[in-house]
Amino acid sequence: MAHKKRYKKLSRQLCEQAVVECFKGKWRRNDVLTFIEKYAGIPRDDIKIDDLSGSWKYKNEAVEAVDLAMLGIVEDLVDHGIEPDDMEPVTIRQRPDGMTGKIRDIALLCIMHQLIGHITKLMIEPLIQARLLPTQHASIPGHGQTMLKDQMLRYFLKESLGIEYVRKTDVVHAYASLQYDVCIDLVMMEIPKARYAIGLLKYLKSVAPGGHLIIGGYLDAWLFNFTMSYAIRYLYTLGSTRRGKRYHMLYAAEHLWMIFR
Repeated sequence: MAHKKRYKKLSRQLCEQAVVECFKGKWRRNDVLTFIEKYAGIPRDDIKIDDLSGSWKYKNEAVEAVDLAMLGIVEDLVDHGIEPDDMEPVTIRQRPDGMTGKIRDIALLCIMHQLIGHITKLMIEPLIQARLLPTQHASIPGHGQTMLKDQMLRYFLKESLGIEYVRKTDVVHAYASLQYDVCIDLVMMEIPKARYAIGLLKYLKSVAPGGHLIIGGYLDAWLFNFTMSYAIRYLYTLGSTRRGKRYHMLYAAEHLWMIFR
């Protein structure tokens, strides 16, 4: 069933929030400063002074100018098919994973790409939060594998749960095997009236290498967990019926751990 209220409408306030979140911790980066100089007309030295002094005088001016520009860019893109001038191709570089040390293909996204990702995520955030399960932590800000490990440990120590088996699993090439089309179809099923969010997702699909989710994308991490919530919910339905009582095979699941009873 479609959830009519599970998305936020495109607005200048939403774009402002997206700019603030996207630029957080990045105010000294050259690509951010170059972007601000073009769209806000504020010299990078003024932003650097703000950053060093803890002031937001010029930063607030930059946010105001950039959010207004992004609102127009999104409307032009979705309503008229006009692509942003400063959208650069995704660059893929091999880098070691911070947790496992594995060499992964990490995407480097331009500032325009990052801003569009943040705007899209904010629009579908109510749906994402409604779908995510308490056991999902991977790549989610404030969660991650450490929180997952701690949660699993608490489950293991509860004898009343009757846990008999634990299996650590992995999804091979998880992002590369998940096409944007799958995510878009799910979003369209749940919130078909979210025209701007769906339009941006379709555009991001067109610029994503291979048309699949990319490691390193802020929005992509949320889309992966959103899509995985459907798979995990299916696993929760598995079980058997004995003497009229339903026994669930799976007690808890994340895309790395499965706990069986």
